[in-house]
Amino acid sequence: MKYYSLLRFLSEPINQILDSETDYFFKEISPLKSESNTSDPISSIIIPTIQRDYAQGREENKTLLKEFLEKIFYHLDNKELLKLDFIYGSLNRDKSNVFYPLDGQQRLTTLYLLHLYIIKVETKDSVLKYEEYREILSKFSYETRDTSRRFFKKLVDLEFTKNPKDEVIESYWYNEHFALDPTVNAALNTLDIIHQIYTDKSYSDLLSSLEQEIIVFYVLLMDQFNLTDDLYIKLNARGKVLSSFENFKADIVGYIKNSEGFQSLRKTQNDLSMYHCDIISTKFDNQWTDLFWTEARKHLGQSEEIKTSKSVDTTFFRFIHRLLVNELFVNHKEQEELFDYFLNNEKNVSYNNYELYKPFITDEFLNDLEKILDFYARYNSIIEPIVCCFDKTSKWSIYKETFTMNIDRIFFYAVNQYVINLNDQEFNSNSFKHWIRIVLNLVSDPDVRSDEAYRSVMNVIRLIAIHSNNIYQSLSDGTLDDIINSINNIHKEQLVEEKLKAKLILEDASSWEALILKTEAHKLYEGSISFILKEGISAKDFEQRYNVSCLLFNNNEIVEVLNNQSYSLMRYVISKYTDFNALRAFNFLSTTQNWQTYLRRNTVVRESILDLILLNDINLIKNEISLQLSLDSKIDTPYLVEAVAHTRLYKENLLHYWMQKSNINKLTSKGEDNNKHIFAVRSRAWYDKVMLDGYRHQLISQMISHYNLDKDNKECNNSGFYWGDRIDFIKEIKDNLKVTFHFDVRNQLHIGLWGGLNPQVQDREYSKDGWKQIYSFDINEIKNQNDIQPFIDKIDLRLKSDPDCLILDIF
Repeated sequence: MKYYSLLRFLSEPINQILDSETDYFFKEISPLKSESNTSDPISSIIIPTIQRDYAQGREENKTLLKEFLEKIFYHLDNKELLKLDFIYGSLNRDKSNVFYPLDGQQRLTTLYLLHLYIIKVETKDSVLKYEEYREILSKFSYETRDTSRRFFKKLVDLEFTKNPKDEVIESYWYNEHFALDPTVNAALNTLDIIHQIYTDKSYSDLLSSLEQEIIVFYVLLMDQFNLTDDLYIKLNARGKVLSSFENFKADIVGYIKNSEGFQSLRKTQNDLSMYHCDIISTKFDNQWTDLFWTEARKHLGQSEEIKTSKSVDTTFFRFIHRLLVNELFVNHKEQEELFDYFLNNEKNVSYNNYELYKPFITDEFLNDLEKILDFYARYNSIIEPIVCCFDKTSKWSIYKETFTMNIDRIFFYAVNQYVINLNDQEFNSNSFKHWIRIVLNLVSDPDVRSDEAYRSVMNVIRLIAIHSNNIYQSLSDGTLDDIINSINNIHKEQLVEEKLKAKLILEDASSWEALILKTEAHKLYEGSISFILKEGISAKDFEQRYNVSCLLFNNNEIVEVLNNQSYSLMRYVISKYTDFNALRAFNFLSTTQNWQTYLRRNTVVRESILDLILLNDINLIKNEISLQLSLDSKIDTPYLVEAVAHTRLYKENLLHYWMQKSNINKLTSKGEDNNKHIFAVRSRAWYDKVMLDGYRHQLISQMISHYNLDKDNKECNNSGFYWGDRIDFIKEIKDNLKVTFHFDVRNQLHIGLWGGLNPQVQDREYSKDGWKQIYSFDINEIKNQNDIQPFIDKIDLRLKSDPDCLILDIF
């Protein structure tokens, strides 16, 4: 099979790359769409958005990377050929011959950085020589992040006059956004190691080795060709080859026939004695194929593309791929590249290399596969409607071309765990419904929305699946207690709740089961109802609590119970806090997702809402909320500013409305304990902040009126509060001079004269940007509302007492 150096792969015409593979058991499955672009070279190598960040240069991988690079340098220096295995990818001729690596991106990125460094260093004295390579070096990019894309573009024009890592970090364009990009950091580490090896060993003239193609790799264009084993098996006289799945199936059957674990005699359904390996081989071609044929026949009259994607072989192979994806995801998270390969190959599956599958095709896997496929072949028409009854949005099915991670894939895992642990027990549709309900309640947690969270919930499902066919009884009688107590994450709380619900249903299903299911179906609760369900409560009292809760939460909407008020329920909850540190950790955005989390895990919210519900009357609830919003803070704190900030956070209706609409969700403090101020802030935003304590906002309002200043959209929703930890008001007077009123984060007021870059106005003692400080005032002197006007009078007096003060022109 032909191999390539990076330089030749990026410069050789496409038709030569394609034609070179015809003798190596490829079958072209799609004709060239256009003859015009096949003589052109690859326009670029782009790491697509579906790929992960560049990882070989990470801190934890630097030792292995250095060994790998030292090996490459050795071969370059000694001009000994080094083959770097396969690069799998997709060639998009509709996009100017862009090559998208699907597997091997890590090796390819390292190889590119090595070429970049050697070419830069060894052509630095010859601009013309470098220009010969510049176009090739410009063909490599990342689409995973915008910063990654811009970084690789910038590298091409960097001079490399010293250690490139230092040169990049010192560049004018390098900022914190690049520093936070893991691909950029890893690439810089790689360049650093390359530089160290190159300089420590005093290497030179390695570019000639690159040009002589000492370092090479193989390329598999996975969308253009369908690769099987070295030997194609002919199906008929015209030479039709086996499909990807048939090749894969042949390798599995070959493994089974050679494994001692599958040589025992077993009875078939027809009471015949057959070797276990032959039984499995027969199932592949009969009842298991029939399972997927049922779906494939629905698409016989459709286009060739749809028929291919829905064919028996494609759907069957995709099913097994999904088992492998889950296995890698749950138990082998360190194998990122292999996981990415199987995941990316899941929709349009193809079989290229048994070595990729070999580590997972074990006796245990194949025994589980037999259980699972036997089960689906017999019960799929029953279980799919049951799962879809609980998962009404995604319409779960094993035949779907694309699985979502959170629902489709986790339900697939949960059903398979159920089957694996069924053993010799009879399938019971009611027990299966109970299992799926428990799984849905675990998955519906709003914090299950990241890879680690998905992996965590799947591990919990695996732990409890041993009792999945009798889950209610196992929860109720304590069989699962040891497992529940061993769990150290958010799912423990949900399982404790499921234990109580299982007890109630088993004790009195007629009173409890339908009621619990109805309550769990509430869009805001989604399975978590422990904030109103307590040990010892009667079904009648629980139903009353649920009905009252619906007066506060209408499905996924939070009801505004008070007229002429905004977010009164959230403000009520905030008012109930008595610990400022807990309040500081609270996200007070009134979103559906936040409320779902609050009602699951936040003690203050759960208790406050239950207190309202227990009033059992909407008018009493309104009165209680109104009363609480009128009271001053009960925060236990030695700092008055914290109590004042807390009070304003829930009392000030217009301010709170602005904060909710502006996504202001957290509290922070500025300054020292004896002179600190509390701000409400939007996470990761420097401008959306508002000071909650003190009298700065009231002073600003009176100064705007007194000095006839323009609010300049700084007011928060006509609330009398102003956004910004630092606030500036500017008033033009004459000759391009302006008076500035600057309120800083320490609650100081600085009134100054500003003239841009006018040297007559600049005072370098204070600033280099054309602003000259004139007067400063301490706003912390204002202790109450009555101090504001005297404070302004003091400003006027001080300005008028200075005969040289140009600021007098503001009056």
